[in-house]
Amino acid sequence: DDIYRELYRGFEYVMISAVDGNVAEFGTSSGRTAMTLAKAMADIGERYAPSDAVHGIGPRKLYLFDSFEGFPVATNAIDSQAPQVMSGAWGPGVAKDASPAVLREMCEAFLDKSRIEISEGWYRDTMPNLPAGTKFALVHIDCDFYESTMDVLDRLFSTFCVGK
Repeated sequence: DDIYRELYRGFEYVMISAVDGNVAEFGTSSGRTAMTLAKAMADIGERYAPSDAVHGIGPRKLYLFDSFEGFPVATNAIDSQAPQVMSGAWGPGVAKDASPAVLREMCEAFLDKSRIEISEGWYRDTMPNLPAGTKFALVHIDCDFYESTMDVLDRLFSTFCVGK
Protein backbone atom coordinates (compact mmCIF):
# COMPACT_ATOMS: atom_id res chain seq x y z
CA ASP A 1 0.00 0.00 0.00
CA ASP A 2 1.04 3.58 -0.64
CA ILE A 3 0.71 4.77 2.96
CA TYR A 4 3.22 2.22 4.23
CA ARG A 5 5.72 3.02 1.48
CA GLU A 6 5.35 6.77 2.13
CA LEU A 7 5.74 6.41 5.91
CA TYR A 8 8.88 4.40 5.32
CA ARG A 9 10.17 7.04 2.90
CA GLY A 10 9.17 9.81 5.31
CA PHE A 11 11.35 8.32 8.01
CA GLU A 12 14.17 7.93 5.51
CA TYR A 13 13.91 11.65 4.75
CA VAL A 14 14.14 12.42 8.48
CA MET A 15 17.32 10.37 8.68
CA ILE A 16 18.91 11.77 5.52
CA SER A 17 18.18 15.29 6.79
CA ALA A 18 19.46 14.52 10.32
CA VAL A 19 16.26 15.81 11.92
CA ASP A 20 16.60 15.32 15.66
CA GLY A 21 13.72 13.63 17.45
CA ASN A 22 11.63 10.54 17.93
CA VAL A 23 8.74 9.10 15.96
CA ALA A 24 5.13 9.22 17.17
CA GLU A 25 1.89 7.71 15.97
CA PHE A 26 -1.51 8.81 17.23
CA GLY A 27 -4.14 6.17 16.50
CA THR A 28 -2.58 2.72 16.12
CA SER A 29 -5.66 0.66 15.12
CA SER A 30 -4.43 -2.65 13.64
CA GLY A 31 -0.77 -1.79 14.26
CA ARG A 32 0.28 -2.01 10.61
CA THR A 33 1.50 1.58 10.39
CA ALA A 34 3.26 1.30 13.77
CA MET A 35 4.97 -1.86 12.55
CA THR A 36 5.97 -0.07 9.32
CA LEU A 37 7.48 2.78 11.34
CA ALA A 38 9.33 0.29 13.56
CA LYS A 39 10.72 -1.49 10.51
CA ALA A 40 11.80 1.80 8.95
CA MET A 41 13.48 2.83 12.19
CA ALA A 42 15.36 -0.48 12.30
CA ASP A 43 16.36 -0.63 8.61
CA ILE A 44 17.09 3.00 7.90
CA GLY A 45 18.16 3.88 11.42
CA GLU A 46 20.94 1.34 11.28
CA ARG A 47 22.12 2.64 7.90
CA TYR A 48 22.22 6.26 9.11
CA ALA A 49 23.40 5.64 12.70
CA PRO A 50 26.87 7.07 11.94
CA SER A 51 25.26 10.27 10.63
CA ASP A 52 23.06 10.54 13.74
CA ALA A 53 26.16 10.10 15.92
CA VAL A 54 28.00 12.88 14.09
CA HIS A 55 24.98 15.16 14.63
CA GLY A 56 24.67 14.24 18.31
CA ILE A 57 21.37 12.40 17.80
CA GLY A 58 20.90 9.40 20.06
CA PRO A 59 18.76 6.32 19.47
CA ARG A 60 15.24 7.28 18.49
CA LYS A 61 12.15 5.94 20.21
CA LEU A 62 8.79 5.02 18.74
CA TYR A 63 5.93 6.56 20.75
CA LEU A 64 2.54 4.96 20.13
CA PHE A 65 -0.66 6.55 21.40
CA ASP A 66 -4.12 4.99 21.40
CA SER A 67 -7.05 4.61 23.77
CA PHE A 68 -7.27 0.89 22.95
CA GLU A 69 -10.96 1.38 23.78
CA GLY A 70 -12.15 2.22 20.28
CA PHE A 71 -13.70 5.56 19.42
CA PRO A 72 -14.74 8.05 22.09
CA VAL A 73 -18.23 9.50 22.34
CA ALA A 74 -18.54 12.17 19.65
CA THR A 75 -19.06 15.41 21.59
CA ASN A 76 -17.83 17.90 18.98
CA ALA A 77 -20.39 19.04 16.40
CA ILE A 78 -18.02 18.28 13.53
CA ASP A 79 -17.56 14.70 14.72
CA SER A 80 -21.26 14.24 15.49
CA GLN A 81 -22.15 15.16 11.90
CA ALA A 82 -19.60 12.80 10.32
CA PRO A 83 -21.37 10.19 8.17
CA GLN A 84 -19.49 7.39 9.92
CA VAL A 85 -20.73 8.58 13.33
CA MET A 86 -24.28 9.19 12.13
CA SER A 87 -24.46 5.69 10.62
CA GLY A 88 -23.05 4.07 13.76
CA ALA A 89 -19.93 2.80 11.97
CA TRP A 90 -17.85 4.92 14.36
CA GLY A 91 -18.87 5.10 17.99
CA PRO A 92 -17.87 4.21 21.53
CA GLY A 93 -16.03 0.91 21.59
CA VAL A 94 -15.90 0.52 17.80
CA ALA A 95 -12.47 -0.12 16.20
CA LYS A 96 -10.82 -1.86 19.12
CA ASP A 97 -8.06 -3.46 17.13
CA ALA A 98 -4.58 -4.46 18.29
CA SER A 99 -4.15 -4.51 22.05
CA PRO A 100 -1.09 -2.87 23.62
CA ALA A 101 0.51 -6.31 24.02
CA VAL A 102 -0.09 -7.26 20.38
CA LEU A 103 1.10 -3.84 19.21
CA ARG A 104 4.29 -4.17 21.26
CA GLU A 105 4.91 -7.66 19.89
CA MET A 106 4.48 -6.42 16.31
CA CYS A 107 6.95 -3.58 16.80
CA GLU A 108 9.44 -5.64 18.82
CA ALA A 109 9.90 -7.79 15.72
CA PHE A 110 12.01 -4.85 14.50
CA LEU A 111 12.94 -2.63 17.46
CA ASP A 112 14.27 -3.36 20.91
CA LYS A 113 11.55 -3.00 23.55
CA SER A 114 13.49 -0.16 25.19
CA ARG A 115 12.81 1.95 22.09
CA ILE A 116 9.03 1.48 22.13
CA GLU A 117 6.76 3.59 24.34
CA ILE A 118 3.05 2.79 24.32
CA SER A 119 0.66 5.30 25.89
CA GLU A 120 -2.72 3.80 26.64
CA GLY A 121 -5.58 6.27 27.04
CA TRP A 122 -7.08 9.39 25.49
CA TYR A 123 -4.54 11.75 23.94
CA ARG A 124 -5.46 14.70 26.14
CA ASP A 125 -4.70 12.53 29.18
CA THR A 126 -1.56 10.75 27.99
CA MET A 127 0.35 13.45 26.12
CA PRO A 128 1.03 15.51 29.29
CA ASN A 129 2.94 12.48 30.61
CA LEU A 130 5.66 12.76 27.96
CA PRO A 131 9.06 13.49 29.46
CA ALA A 132 10.14 17.12 29.31
CA GLY A 133 12.34 17.79 26.31
CA THR A 134 10.82 15.05 24.17
CA LYS A 135 11.27 15.91 20.49
CA PHE A 136 9.49 14.45 17.50
CA ALA A 137 11.06 14.30 14.05
CA LEU A 138 8.09 12.49 12.48
CA VAL A 139 4.48 12.37 13.63
CA HIS A 140 1.75 10.25 12.06
CA ILE A 141 -1.73 11.39 13.10
CA ASP A 142 -4.60 9.01 12.31
CA CYS A 143 -7.14 9.92 14.97
CA ASP A 144 -10.23 9.93 12.69
CA PHE A 145 -12.14 12.34 14.94
CA TYR A 146 -11.69 16.10 14.61
CA GLU A 147 -11.66 16.60 18.39
CA SER A 148 -9.02 13.90 18.90
CA THR A 149 -6.88 15.36 16.13
CA MET A 150 -7.14 18.82 17.67
CA ASP A 151 -6.19 17.41 21.09
CA VAL A 152 -2.97 16.13 19.50
CA LEU A 153 -2.22 19.22 17.42
CA ASP A 154 -2.96 21.65 20.25
CA ARG A 155 -0.61 19.77 22.56
CA LEU A 156 2.12 19.37 19.94
CA PHE A 157 2.08 23.03 18.93
CA SER A 158 1.71 24.45 22.44
CA THR A 159 4.35 22.24 24.06
CA PHE A 160 6.79 20.98 21.48
CA CYS A 161 7.15 23.73 18.90
CA VAL A 162 10.38 25.67 18.51
CA GLY A 163 10.45 28.76 20.65
CA LYS A 164 8.25 27.36 23.40
